[in-house]
Amino acid sequence: MSPSSSTDRDASTPAQGLPIEPPQRSFVGDAVAVGVFSGIVFALGFSWLAARSTPFESFGDILMSTGILGGLIFGPAVGVVVAYQLQVRSAVYPVGSTAEFRARLTEVAPRLKLRIAAEEGTRMLVRPTRSAPLAGVLIKEDWAVIDLEPGQVRLTGGRALVKRIRRRLRLG
Repeated sequence: MSPSSSTDRDASTPAQGLPIEPPQRSFVGDAVAVGVFSGIVFALGFSWLAARSTPFESFGDILMSTGILGGLIFGPAVGVVVAYQLQVRSAVYPVGSTAEFRARLTEVAPRLKLRIAAEEGTRMLVRPTRSAPLAGVLIKEDWAVIDLEPGQVRLTGGRALVKRIRRRLRLG
């Protein structure tokens, strides 16, 4: 196989041809998807743990009496918090030079477990190096668009990802 084959490309090599646009997310969709999934996991996990520590009650008894109620309380709360963190946010930060910022981003991206997926002029698409098992099925993957402007940089993406990038690159 030739070294220029796309299957030989490592995760740090940008893939060209991807659309570089800010992410579009649905707060309600993310909250419902994460809330339902985490509610089910909490109900089953709590019931299993309680059944293991209580010899007089079965898994089904605990699930029906406490697990489902706990899942109904816990699930929506987690769903709303995660959906808030995944909301699209755009922030502008001053930088010395765009070349210096690009060099710092290239150096720091592997430590943040991110890769530059696409690059067009002054616009970059940054994605996680690995996806969660249910990314794309349960919720959309979190990613960010970085616009390099003279003397400043605009980060657009999920709140949590923009905050992580800002902290690690010591912006603003």
